Amino acid sequence: MEGYTDNGTCQTAAKSFMLGWVDQLAVAPAKVAGVYGSSCNSYLNGLATIARPPKFIWAANWDGNPSTSALSCVSGANWSNHQRLKPYQGDHNDTWGGATLNIDSNCANGPMAPTGALSSTSVCN
Repeated sequence: MEGYTDNGTCQTAAKSFMLGWVDQLAVAPAKVAGVYGSSCNSYLNGLATIARPPKFIWAANWDGNPSTSALSCVSGANWSNHQRLKPYQGDHNDTWGGATLNIDSNCANGPMAPTGALSSTSVCN
């Protein structure tokens, strides 16, 4: 969800959209609903209060800290059970296997794929 203006009308519309998204993904064959957006400008924390909130968040927070526990504007109590993914560093060059790519760096302490597992020693916790 892209960032939007902080007013009651926009937040009500965003919450209504998200509830519809979650409900539609629950229809067979059901999928787990999540949401991506800026940790602050998309007001993700407010989505925790809807009747059926998304099961995980992918919250962009360019603070250079890979910890998914450290998300600006998102309460530590919300999505705290391996339900967070975090892009923590924006566009930068990184070299992998001899190839230099311009990438965002992410940490995942939540679902990336239906059967993905997370190491308890991950820097993303």
